[in-house]
Amino acid sequence: MGAQAFDLADRLQTPVFVMLDLDIGMQDWLTEPFRWDDARRLDRGKVMSAADLEAGHEFGRYLDVDGDGITYRTYPGTHPRRGAFFTRGTSKDRHARYTEEGPAYVDNMQRLLRKFETAKSLVPAR
Repeated sequence: MGAQAFDLADRLQTPVFVMLDLDIGMQDWLTEPFRWDDARRLDRGKVMSAADLEAGHEFGRYLDVDGDGITYRTYPGTHPRRGAFFTRGTSKDRHARYTEEGPAYVDNMQRLLRKFETAKSLVPAR
């Protein structure tokens, strides 16, 4: 489940905790060796490329374009003039601009609620 946890963390852009049963952690029996599938590709989630930005796709670090609460992101250095390299921890609007306006705060909280609903459909039941 480790690889799946990394995929979920990237896709949902949030920390993911994998919790194990104490009984499993305290046992000393042998198991089959771990087998990794080299064909497996990591799910990095919604990432805009330099080509996307150059083509004029609207980018807002907290802009929910498809209604699932998960926003697109860019990697630092993706584009020399476009994309997000820094964002505030305080209140912000859809384009990561600082604001203390109530409607922008409510908008972001509603987006996070949609993201939590999306997360429910992505995390394993057990």
